[in-house]
Amino acid sequence: MTRKVITIQFVFSTALAIALGIGLSVSAVYPTDRYLFPVSPSAGFDPWA
Repeated sequence: MTRKVITIQFVFSTALAIALGIGLSVSAVYPTDRYLFPVSPSAGFDPWA
């Protein structure tokens, strides 16, 4: 039983860490691409205007 609990805790913590990493990566990249460096220059958004 102890081995099963340790395995469940390891899997849960690993999955949580992966989910947090992906979430933080997406939330860090999205505002940068959206507000600082638009992908296409013809997007109509000029941060220096």
